[in-house]
Amino acid sequence: MTGLREKTILNQILRKTLCKNMLTLRKKIRKTVLMKATELRKKLEKEGFENVSSNKHHKYRHPDGRTTMVPKGNKEVGLGLLKRIEKQTKLKLT
Repeated sequence: MTGLREKTILNQILRKTLCKNMLTLRKKIRKTVLMKATELRKKLEKEGFENVSSNKHHKYRHPDGRTTMVPKGNKEVGLGLLKRIEKQTKLKLT
C-alpha cells in the first residue's frame, strides 16, 4: 500500500516539474520570436527580393527564382512561419 502511495506522489511531483519546464520553454520560444512582418519584409528586400504582388499577403520573388509569402500588417510572425520562410528563401532570419 505504501509503495503505491509513494508512486502516486512521485507522479504528481513529476507532472508539476514537467508543467513548469513546459511553461519556461514556451516563454523562451515567445521571447525568441520578436520579428514583426514589416521587419521581415525589410530584411527580404535588403537581400534582393522584390515585392511582386500584395493581395492578402505580400509575395516576394528573388531574381534567381526563390519565392515566399509574408503576411500584411505589422503583426508578429510565428516561429513556424518564420522557419518556413527561412527554408523557402534559404536565408538565416532568426
